[in-house]
Amino acid sequence: MDVWLTWCKRKSKCRHCGEYIQQGEPVVVGKLWSKERKWPMQFRWHPKCWLDQALAYLEKHPYIPRLTTGRPKLELSDVDRKQRAKLLRQRATLCYQQRKAALAGNAVRVLHLEVKKQELIDQMPGPVPKSWRVHHEEKTKANQP
Repeated sequence: MDVWLTWCKRKSKCRHCGEYIQQGEPVVVGKLWSKERKWPMQFRWHPKCWLDQALAYLEKHPYIPRLTTGRPKLELSDVDRKQRAKLLRQRATLCYQQRKAALAGNAVRVLHLEVKKQELIDQMPGPVPKSWRVHHEEKTKANQP
């Protein structure tokens, strides 16, 4: 909905209080575009009525402050954080090389790179990413008697 403040061009009824807004008085206009209708719906309010309505909405829906946003940070030391970032970059490089080798049809190189990727799991400080664990768990289950 588009909302703006302007001067009333003709006598209109306030959507909140039902009283008339006289020509030349300030008015808050709201225009709602609907795909089903062929014309937009327009609403008019006294500025005070519109503000009262907005404040009533805010009272009904109080502000709840968020302490943090986004993903929680891993509790790692600076050394471990740098090591983790380095291993993530190494794995991304290995994945790229593996895709390139697969497109070239070099199966031996693909398997060699997969082994290198699996070796990175044991070096990872902190929790191992889920996308890494799935492959690692499948391989360890397959190797168990």
